Amino acid sequence: MNPICLAALLCLPLAQQSTDPALLQSLLTEVHALRLAIERSSTLAPRIQLALARYQMQQERVLRKEKDLEVVRTQIQIEGQGKERLQATLRQFEDQARQAPDGTMRKQFEEAATNARLDQETQAAREMQARAQESAISNDLRIEQAKLNEIATELDQLEKRMNN
Repeated sequence: MNPICLAALLCLPLAQQSTDPALLQSLLTEVHALRLAIERSSTLAPRIQLALARYQMQQERVLRKEKDLEVVRTQIQIEGQGKERLQATLRQFEDQARQAPDGTMRKQFEEAATNARLDQETQAAREMQARAQESAISNDLRIEQAKLNEIATELDQLEKRMNN
C-alpha cells in the first residue's frame, strides 16, 4: 500500500473526531511533506545507482591505465639497464681493438664495436618509443582520473540532495 494513502487512512479517524482547522491543516502539510520526500527518494535512487555503476566502471579504467603505466615504466627501466650494459660492452670492444696485437683481431673487435653501436641505436629507439608510450598513458590516466573525480562529485551532490 502506498505510504501516503496509509498516512491518510491513519489520519482519517482523527479528522472525523476533530474539526479543528489547524489540526487538519497540520495533517495535510505532513502528508504533503511525506509525499514530496517519497517522490524525491524515488527519483534520486535510480540516478544514484547509475552514478555508482559509472563510478565503478571508471575506477576500473583508471586501474587499467595505472597497470599499463607501471608496465611501460618497468620496460623503460629495463631499457636503461640494457643501455648501460651496451655502453660497457662497446667501451670494452673499443679498448680491445686499440690493444689488439694484430690487424685480424683488431678488425674483429672493431666489427664487434660496430655491432654494439647498432644495438645501441636499436635500444635507443626502443627506449624513446617506451617513453612516448609512458607520456601517452600518463596523459590518458590523468583524463580518466578527472572523469572519476567528476563522477565522485556527482555522487556527493546526489547524496546531499537525498539528505535534504
